[in-house]
Amino acid sequence: MLASKSIKMSKEQVSTFPNADELLDRMRKMSEDESLWKKSKTDSGVDIFEGKVSTKYRQFRGVGYVDQPLATMVSVVKDAEKRKQWNEQMMGNEVVEDISEHVKVIHSKFNGGAASNRDFCVFYTDHLSDTEYIDAQTSIIHEKCPVMKGFVRATCLISGTRMIAESPTRTKVFYLGQVDLGGMVPSFVANIVNMKQPLCIARMRDFAMKDAASSSSVPSSASTSPQEEKQNEEK
Repeated sequence: MLASKSIKMSKEQVSTFPNADELLDRMRKMSEDESLWKKSKTDSGVDIFEGKVSTKYRQFRGVGYVDQPLATMVSVVKDAEKRKQWNEQMMGNEVVEDISEHVKVIHSKFNGGAASNRDFCVFYTDHLSDTEYIDAQTSIIHEKCPVMKGFVRATCLISGTRMIAESPTRTKVFYLGQVDLGGMVPSFVANIVNMKQPLCIARMRDFAMKDAASSSSVPSSASTSPQEEKQNEEK
């Protein structure tokens, strides 16, 4: 169910949510099925693939690795303050409807830079195990998430992140995206933006590595004070 000007929905359709398990299964399949993709390039350590099926708004997949534990990478994605640091365009997320711990309707707002700001109303779901984290989202229409003044309502056909623990200290990261920016943006411009989205993996990686380095450099509360060091020298 997609929120698009070309799609007219009845009240019954608007109130019906996608199946969360099916959306996650689709995301998992799209991340791992190599037959769906053709490689476009490698940029900043991220392999970028384009969907083989030709559509108006192209699907893109990114694959990269981060030398950090899965738990660290999950916090990079799910912590709102951390996310704003590696995704500078994000203006904020608001939970419109809290369906369950792992299923929500979210209103996301993004800075459009030189273009108009964009927002999305999405059905979001995630799942975490000891070896995998996965989330997925798709646009819906929701009565508590109307079009806002100052924003162009964009449509997320599907996007999400999948992270797999390769080892206790190394995580494989997938990102998938397919977005219609809405407004007067032609599809070829939207596809240029779509192709750049998987580079968020590089931004996640760089933030996680920098954050880990700064955390390890913070002195322990049990470290020796300058006064104690001077007393030890006198001894």
